[in-house]
Amino acid sequence: IEYYFGQMRIVPSLLTIDPSIGKIEKHFLPQETLLELFAEKLIQNGSPYDVSEGEDDMASWKGITLNGNFEVTDMDWGYCSLEGEVRLKWLPLSLEEIDLSDNSLTGHVTLEDLPPRMKEVYLFRNQLSGSLNLESLPVDLEELWLSYNDFCGPVCLTLLPKKLNALSLQQNRLCGTLDLTSLPENLTELLLACNFFEGETDFSQLPPRLGYLGIGHNEHLQGTLYVTTQNENDFIADSTGVQVVHTTYA
Repeated sequence: IEYYFGQMRIVPSLLTIDPSIGKIEKHFLPQETLLELFAEKLIQNGSPYDVSEGEDDMASWKGITLNGNFEVTDMDWGYCSLEGEVRLKWLPLSLEEIDLSDNSLTGHVTLEDLPPRMKEVYLFRNQLSGSLNLESLPVDLEELWLSYNDFCGPVCLTLLPKKLNALSLQQNRLCGTLDLTSLPENLTELLLACNFFEGETDFSQLPPRLGYLGIGHNEHLQGTLYVTTQNENDFIADSTGVQVVHTTYA
């Protein structure tokens, strides 16, 4: 055990000996320890990722932003040549935005482990795999970018957070039918292209604010999509079985 600014700081290597450590204990851990635990399975250029680089002041750590209460709110580790696993269960509870895009991260992602205050998640352009649970996302989530990975299986789009305005799942191996009848009203961007979605799809109840819909290159997806002159260039359904009907009415 070490002492850090008058607070007990538990060395990550000691914690990881006990695999039973979970969400309950997480509440009692300093944020420095949580960040080190999150980074423990990450590799950068062949070496363990050193998030602190020897700095004791967390405000000086790589890509970390703190609020006025010295809580971590933003983690920007995008484009950092990172490899390894993404263990969302160790993210600080105060975190609101995380960017791990354009790395070489692998393994499954447990989205239900996202912190409750999370608003923006950027995990695109990695090598992440496994199924996606979109039914237990943080209620304040506004943007979720998971495109250009290797996620597979069906997805549920009927229980998305009400504040969500952008969802990108394109260029994965997702499959099954799509229910687009209960999307959040605030949704402005929905990217589902280049997957394996299929079946008859109801496009009649799309959110009124939806400005971009990408469903192209889902060859067995069917249905009728009405587009106006305002959105005909932003509602893209090429290489599908969807019938696109042009109309002057919104």
